[in-house]
Amino acid sequence: MTALMNHSAFADIVTEEEEECLRSLTKLEVEDAEDIKSGCKVSFHFGPNRFFENTVITKDFHTVDYEATCESNEIKWKIDRSKIPKSDKITFFSWLEGNTTDHMDILDVIREDIWPNPIHYFAATEGEALEASSESSTEEDENELDADDSDE
Repeated sequence: MTALMNHSAFADIVTEEEEECLRSLTKLEVEDAEDIKSGCKVSFHFGPNRFFENTVITKDFHTVDYEATCESNEIKWKIDRSKIPKSDKITFFSWLEGNTTDHMDILDVIREDIWPNPIHYFAATEGEALEASSESSTEEDENELDADDSDE
């Protein structure tokens, strides 16, 4: 939950209520298909919470003949979601429970950024994590630190 919320893409789409839901997130898994280009499965594992009954919510993405599709398992809500104001803006749970390939950028952030680099986002300041730095910028940073140390 911390790593997700520290990524700027999620800070923009997670509502306050959804953030409270995500506090029960215990594990995130990304499973690539054998042919990585044909899709992946993202599983969100949750502990007991007051919002929904599911312990695992999955979203499966498939690409066949250059056409992307996705499926999510049904979220068994304990709360009345009809009272939540409708918005044109995508939110995390509307993306998670939707069976549309709109907003594939959310999947890309999870699969290509957060999943391989969770510590980077876990340690960042909330909503202000930059994209994972490249090796060359890390070397530059280390060189700057070495230069600072020699001045002392």
